[in-house]
Amino acid sequence: MNAIGSRFDPRTGLFKFQMGVISAASNSTVNETEFTSEVTPVDLELFTVFKYGIPCRSHILSPAVKNLPQVIARKNEIMIGYCKVECPKEGVFELIDKDGKVIEKANNSAGIYSLMQELPPLEPDVARILIYAAKGKPVVLSCPGNLNTDAPILWQIGDKNLIPDLIVAESKGRIYVSISDKIYIKIAKLADSNVYSCWQQKELAGVIRLVIEKKFEMHFNHHIMLMGLLIILSVFLYVFTKAFFGRKYAKV
Repeated sequence: MNAIGSRFDPRTGLFKFQMGVISAASNSTVNETEFTSEVTPVDLELFTVFKYGIPCRSHILSPAVKNLPQVIARKNEIMIGYCKVECPKEGVFELIDKDGKVIEKANNSAGIYSLMQELPPLEPDVARILIYAAKGKPVVLSCPGNLNTDAPILWQIGDKNLIPDLIVAESKGRIYVSISDKIYIKIAKLADSNVYSCWQQKELAGVIRLVIEKKFEMHFNHHIMLMGLLIILSVFLYVFTKAFFGRKYAKV
């Protein structure tokens, strides 16, 4: 039967949507009419980002998805996985002579290296950019740098940490952080001018200096401009004709 269905992977405990034929392997299905009336295409965009599914109790799921009977009936499960944060590399380099005596020590974890060691890898440069934006226009801030890792990005405004839920509440939805770690400003204000820095694993990855300018926009009415041009041409033609015929009669 062709329909829209949902499936729970027992190995991962994740909730997934499926389009097409519902097979016997699916643990639950959703009626197509009921599904389309409650869940919008915007809700399904999350599943294009999280290809392996989303936990049923995740805070990023919309209320329409959370209230589906299949999601409500799903029991909580605990998932265990490896942390993506690298373990600290601590080590002391020792230079030993032929008799086994230590003649030099270098604490590599403190950034000290011996001349007998290979050159340490260079740290990625911190990208710094300047962005000008007009007041009242939308602005999107994306971290300009990356520390060659897939660790999540944390933002700071000035010297204060940016908390996504708090910034949404304080700005009444005008500013929010997307699931791709970008800052969206729907309507820019002069007070939004500041230094925005992005961090990965407590290390600075990039800096953005945002300057909001107040620009004056002039709107011209083409009909009024055309009428004004005709008046100027008429006055010029009248003065020219008056001067030409006045000189002609003066000679006679």
